[in-house]
Amino acid sequence: MSNTAEPIDQYWFSRHSKSIIFLVCILAAIGIYEALTLPVAVFPTTDFPRIIIGVDNGVMPIEQMEVSVTRPLEGAMRPGHFKGVTTVVAKLFNGVQPHKAYFGQKDAQQVAVIRQMVRDLNFPTEIVVCPIIREADGLAMSSRNVYLDPEQRKAATVLFRSLSAAKEAYEQGERDAEKVRGKMKEILASEPLAQVQYVSCADYDTLEELDVIKGKALLSMAVFMGKTRLIDNFVLG
Repeated sequence: MSNTAEPIDQYWFSRHSKSIIFLVCILAAIGIYEALTLPVAVFPTTDFPRIIIGVDNGVMPIEQMEVSVTRPLEGAMRPGHFKGVTTVVAKLFNGVQPHKAYFGQKDAQQVAVIRQMVRDLNFPTEIVVCPIIREADGLAMSSRNVYLDPEQRKAATVLFRSLSAAKEAYEQGERDAEKVRGKMKEILASEPLAQVQYVSCADYDTLEELDVIKGKALLSMAVFMGKTRLIDNFVLG
């Protein structure tokens, strides 16, 4: 049997401990009775050396060391976030030495960052991407959904609908990335409760915004419903 590892963010844990307890119950139900609990020390403090990925050999100022995969989208909204993510996951991988590690496609940028980190640091770990699980109406399942009131919950399906419209345009032959982004923005704008933070049509690996869709691409967005921030994505190609 292969060792596996799934990282748990400390802030997320503090807000969703009941979800963690529920998850442990599910694991027990399917015959998994051992779980790794990490000490607080595994999480970096303000003066802890950070893992910064994708840096070519040579000397450069620390503020220039983050590569493009960490800069846009979630990185732009949460500066420094992925330095913490890669540091914690690197410590986890060093401690557990997993053959495989499972990450959800819903956090698509995190997947891209961890893949890059594994390449950069030569971890002998296979990154397995798990598909997004959706409600019957298309809303991506998330622990955050419990914070939506009934009106917001109904409105939240606009993320899935806008991504679906963009995917349909792509499948009908549209390759102009700006028009694909425009299709998502158009659908999102039709929902008064949706406060859009970003909409993206980017290269799947580098997360650089595209002018023309030629290969595999990532459609993604972050949208507030009240105080609840939702993210979702589709992969094209």
